[in-house]
Amino acid sequence: MPQLFNIIRQKIKENNGAICFRDFMRTCLYEPKYGYYAGCGRVLGRKGDYYTSVSVGELFGDLLACEFLRWFNNERKDNRINYLLLIEAGAHDGSLASDILNRISNESGGEIHDKFFKYVIVEPSEELMRIQKEKLKVWRDNVLWIRDFESACQNDAGEILNFRSAYTIIFSNELLDAFPCHRLIWLKNKNAWMEIGVCSDGDDFKWTIIKPCAECEEFISELDSGYADILKKLNGDFIVEYPSDAIGWWRSACKFLKKGRIVSFDYGFAGYGLLNPEKPNGTLRGYHKHHVADSVLQNPGNQDITSDVNFDLFIREAELLGLEKVFYGTQSSFLTAVVKENNITTEKPWFSKSVNQFMTLIHPDYLGFVIKVLVMEKK
Repeated sequence: MPQLFNIIRQKIKENNGAICFRDFMRTCLYEPKYGYYAGCGRVLGRKGDYYTSVSVGELFGDLLACEFLRWFNNERKDNRINYLLLIEAGAHDGSLASDILNRISNESGGEIHDKFFKYVIVEPSEELMRIQKEKLKVWRDNVLWIRDFESACQNDAGEILNFRSAYTIIFSNELLDAFPCHRLIWLKNKNAWMEIGVCSDGDDFKWTIIKPCAECEEFISELDSGYADILKKLNGDFIVEYPSDAIGWWRSACKFLKKGRIVSFDYGFAGYGLLNPEKPNGTLRGYHKHHVADSVLQNPGNQDITSDVNFDLFIREAELLGLEKVFYGTQSSFLTAVVKENNITTEKPWFSKSVNQFMTLIHPDYLGFVIKVLVMEKK
């Protein structure tokens, strides 16, 4: 029996027979030795479980680099800011960082001057950090690593504090949907919210209903007060994911940002508030070899587990911390605008050879419409 199964089963035993799904998902994905993401075990692209914009090719990083430089240059002209700080979270094996750094170098005449630029990777995993450092060793003078925003503020990575007055861009690609989430369920017959947990069932795991965790209480209170009329009209039960871990990370990123933007690319939706009536069963799913898994409870550690991002939650949190929404829309519309605003045409050799990549990135049947982009700004 796989080691991860025994680890989860022991957690269930120690917690009186059931754990919340957030803890199950966290163990499946991030258990240091056996989790899905342990040791960069995730394989992207054709041979992996799913495609990302990064696995399509280097063009995604090229376009982000051009747009980030455009934002910085516009800010530099208007406000005399002369330092750019790029902070990537969820950098995986460092491929996106490598693509961005290469393009910035090419756009800057073949080298990146440390006097105006620093690239920071937020990485809590020692193994992933080691892999990233090996991939990015040619850029060692331009890249710093921090474990989280809190430790950076506490000067564990003191050098980053020297750049807090810079124009800062914090960005991630398919990170928010990778955070473990709670599963809450509105039980029509009880007229109440409960939480969906996980318990053992012989050699398998199964769903069970548990009392909501304390960190879900405020969210549930908002649902009760703001959506009472909708809940009364439901014909049956209703499931919603609550991404408490992702929201916690997002808050820390927004608080860290002094001047600049925070950018997120992810599967998700907006415009419905806290509940999406089109998703009565929630959006939780697993992926294995480019196919939706039969159950997220099966095969722990060997499949990805994810849920759609409710961007309304993240927009609200950012606005509460003084940020303003600059853009929300599809990846297709965002990257198309990047090409236009930066005057990128097929006359540029690097773009000409990557037109097929661009079509994949913006195509409505591939990544163009399913990936959404949120850009928030602190002035």
